[in-house]
Amino acid sequence: MLDALALELVRSRCGFTNGLCLPSKGRLGGLGFWWRDVEVHIKAYSSNFVYGEVLDNTGNPSWAAVGIYGWPETVNKHQTWNLMRALKNSTSLPLVFFGDYNEILHAGEKDGGPNCREAQVS
Repeated sequence: MLDALALELVRSRCGFTNGLCLPSKGRLGGLGFWWRDVEVHIKAYSSNFVYGEVLDNTGNPSWAAVGIYGWPETVNKHQTWNLMRALKNSTSLPLVFFGDYNEILHAGEKDGGPNCREAQVS
């Protein structure tokens, strides 16, 4: 579980001067959207996304960035894609998506973590 203070410490240690930190809810979620050397206007956010517009040197939006935390439950995977479509359709700006899409559908797709099998070394 990461609270907002822990996320702020990570942001600072990584050298980002600005950002938005959304704490996790229990063991799920938590988003950090951080930047430096550019001006970003956060337009919207929830527990599943942060949408920010990157401004040019005249203060006008030139492109947008969206941090995604996808729904972890398999039955809700479609909600992640519906959210991404809605955000894409809400702007005419060039758009970059990044984050954790939580798109692992089967344990065989997972690499690492608690369900990882140790590799056999000869």
